[in-house]
Amino acid sequence: MPPLQPLLSLAQAATGQPPANSQNYAIWAVILLGVAVVLFFTEIIVPSGGVLGFCSTISLIAGIVLLFKINTTLGLIGAIIAMIALPFLFAFAIKVWPHTPIAQMLLLRSPPRPDVNAANDHASPIPTDLVGRNGSALTDLHPVGTCLIDGQRVQCLAETCLIRSGTPVRVIAADGIAVKVRSLKPDTESAT
Repeated sequence: MPPLQPLLSLAQAATGQPPANSQNYAIWAVILLGVAVVLFFTEIIVPSGGVLGFCSTISLIAGIVLLFKINTTLGLIGAIIAMIALPFLFAFAIKVWPHTPIAQMLLLRSPPRPDVNAANDHASPIPTDLVGRNGSALTDLHPVGTCLIDGQRVQCLAETCLIRSGTPVRVIAADGIAVKVRSLKPDTESAT
């Protein structure tokens, strides 16, 4: 078998004679190392809970053991190559895995919805210069509702539990997120 000839010639050069059953060991070593690579890449694509990765590891170790049975030098070369290649393969797997279709389903990523992004783009921040300005409640504020302040409809938070619609209000705080208002007529406030 031509692909196994370099392995056998390396073993013969190191020891001076071909080891017994070296061709069978070489065939099985190549098969097991190939199976280890195939199982590793299959583990990246197919979620198996680590079963395929474990089988890949066992196959890699068995292939290296068979290389040691052919020749100690050949086994050491195989072990060193495996130890050098594994970190790069793991880095490759970590980089590629999130982009596989199975990973996309497992990570629950969905494309952004255009209607949500468009609504967020048009939302204007609440100006903080409203503090001290007067307006009126357009809706009942229990405790959140809409007020008309300087001709602008603003969602407001009542300082007390309830402010009835039509009640004049004054802005007491505006922090860019919420506008807090106080009723200018204490008799219309209710603690319900």
